Amino acid sequence: MWTEPPAQASRMTIPASWPRPPPCLLLTLLLGLTGVAGEKELQVIQPERSVSVAAGETATLLCTVTSLLPIGPIQWLRQTETGWELIYSFMQSEGTHLPRVTNASDNTRRNNTDFSIRISNITLADASIYYCAKLWNQDTDNVEFKYGTGTWLTVTGDNSRLPHRALETTRPDKA
Repeated sequence: MWTEPPAQASRMTIPASWPRPPPCLLLTLLLGLTGVAGEKELQVIQPERSVSVAAGETATLLCTVTSLLPIGPIQWLRQTETGWELIYSFMQSEGTHLPRVTNASDNTRRNNTDFSIRISNITLADASIYYCAKLWNQDTDNVEFKYGTGTWLTVTGDNSRLPHRALETTRPDKA
């Protein structure tokens, strides 16, 4: 049953001026709201250590970043017998990629942090370790990278007809 509150309970006195928090508290709150205070180090996350795909199929390699800062492109590299090969670059103006490699994420979303790729019509030559990398400081001679942990792509098929290929792996930043 509804009862009316006492008359004095409905009255509220409003002070002429509200108490003001100290300026250092305001600065801390503002920095926290903009993401500057306590910002975590950028992480490049490749959740799958390995992906196995049959020859002729499509492989999806996953990559997310925890922040779009510092500003710079995301690139996918793979190890080959002769070194490292750039297979896809997410650029704001244009993408650099091999013809069978496409963006698997929704880049129409604002602040998209998913930089996954698809490789179609897989062949044995695609078997390798793939690294997702965040670049920055591109305008200087000191380009910096942050790498994911790498994803092994293995290709399955009729092993009697597929030649064996061995790679000694090193991370791109250790080469």
